[in-house]
Amino acid sequence: MTVFFYTLKRLLKNKVLLIFMLLLPLVTIIPTTQITVQSTKISIGVVNRDDTAFTKDLLNRLGKNFSIVNVTNVEIKGELESAAITYAIEIPKGFTNDIINGKSPKINGLGLEEKDCSKVVGAAVDGFVYPSKLIAAKTHGNSEAFYSAISKIPPTEAVAQKKDNKMPFKLIVQCMFMMSIFAATVIITDKESKTFYRSFNAPVSMRSYMIQSILCFLLISILQIAVIYTVTVYGMGVDPGKNPLYVLLVLAVTSLSAVALGVAVSSVCKSTAQATGIGLGIVVVMCMFGGAWGMSPTKPLIIGTAKILPFYWSSDALSKVIGNNALDTVTGDLLILLAFSAVFFLVGTWRKSDIER
Repeated sequence: MTVFFYTLKRLLKNKVLLIFMLLLPLVTIIPTTQITVQSTKISIGVVNRDDTAFTKDLLNRLGKNFSIVNVTNVEIKGELESAAITYAIEIPKGFTNDIINGKSPKINGLGLEEKDCSKVVGAAVDGFVYPSKLIAAKTHGNSEAFYSAISKIPPTEAVAQKKDNKMPFKLIVQCMFMMSIFAATVIITDKESKTFYRSFNAPVSMRSYMIQSILCFLLISILQIAVIYTVTVYGMGVDPGKNPLYVLLVLAVTSLSAVALGVAVSSVCKSTAQATGIGLGIVVVMCMFGGAWGMSPTKPLIIGTAKILPFYWSSDALSKVIGNNALDTVTGDLLILLAFSAVFFLVGTWRKSDIER
């Protein structure tokens, strides 16, 4: 394990690496803990099949807390997936008549699991519909008395917004990829200084050198996760959801992809400057398309591009587990991340001829 400890010692003495490992994540994460989940109102797609004075009054009241978008039933799924709307409701035909006659009709709601706004929207709807039902029970089907009474229902208070508990973890992933790029340039530095080649004149095989180096990079990445996660969750109060171990698992699998990418970049580049430039460029593009900075891709082309990059799958998995979904919902994401790791490691280690020369 000589290479492992030697590389670890060098990395921990590297000030630039330590900045990307600890300082940069904290500097970028701290402001996000003050950002709300929605910088704008929650956008609700509405299919109003009833279209009465009562449903129009309901939508006007909702419009004070949310952004209302009229959609068709066919458009709902596409609008949700493209993030044009956050949640959708469908008011069935005859809804008002049923309310006036003392029945309890239902408003159908639909939203994506990772952006579940059902409780927030449901509370706002009930804030008007529930007292309307109580009024209907006293007016006994008299629509004039009903409409006169509901006009006195006070408006629902604005919906409280929560702190974003996903973006800080996505920024941790971004810094993991950046840190891994800098860590892996150690291999190029060894090539440039001939240390890489001298290692093979000693009783150290290429496979041993690469394995020990990769294990060292992984240890550094895991240490980064441990420190930043602790500060973010326990120091800044960011909620990791009901299953923090799932979040750590996703970050650990992502760290493998990050290290693998760093090894691949170090393999195809001929200098540390080239590796740093290309590597950081790749990371910036991944984060931009993957939504690390609070921007969610909406165009099909951008979403398709994001899906061929590991950051997208890490971000998707984090959104699911932080949203309190079961672990089996991210199995596909984790397998794809492992596949990316395998491909990157193959790219980073296949050039055996370079070492032999």
